[in-house]
Amino acid sequence: MIFLAAKTGGGKSTVSKMMSICYAKYPEIAQFIIDPVGEFAKNARGNFGTERFRLNLQEIYNNLGKEVRVYNVRDLVLDTWELFENVLYRVEFLRKLSIDASQNREKACNVLREELEGKVTLTNLWTEESFMKVMDLLHDEDIQKQIFKGKEQRERLNHFVNKIGQQEMYMYDTFLMYMLMLVETLLILLIIIQEVQVKSMLVNLLPQIEIDLF
Repeated sequence: MIFLAAKTGGGKSTVSKMMSICYAKYPEIAQFIIDPVGEFAKNARGNFGTERFRLNLQEIYNNLGKEVRVYNVRDLVLDTWELFENVLYRVEFLRKLSIDASQNREKACNVLREELEGKVTLTNLWTEESFMKVMDLLHDEDIQKQIFKGKEQRERLNHFVNKIGQQEMYMYDTFLMYMLMLVETLLILLIIIQEVQVKSMLVNLLPQIEIDLF
């Protein structure tokens, strides 16, 4: 493992790119790069940002006979309802609504899945419309009774559901859910790299927060 540290503008990205180029010279080595800023991905497409020392990674990799693949976080989707439950349980979304105890979170995840499955497709779970459906469900008294037995707990849930800005939560928690998906996707991609002989793989999983996230 190589740990590279320097102050802002100290050349970390440049050194990292040069290291990548050195490894790219070996045909038996595949590279797996997580690029949260997007600089590697831009260079791999032949574009540049504000960097002072410019390396055209696209041209260099091509000259070395390396295949470059760039993946964006938008390419990732939930593929099973079990994964949806798992991700929903692990992110802060339910905790921010006062559903703290693990048992109550499990109930909430299970109820939301039952209500959404068949009405919302997995590929559309990221949309604001789907998010609003979740918020409406959490407003429903019958749903609340399945999550909490106590009236005081349900009143507290209502308080937080009404208090927190829905658009802000949508953006924040969509981001968190996809970040957890990245971790699981990384493991899958690592297995693919091991099982399939790929000359080189440049992966950019770009966690951008935008008005229109995905």
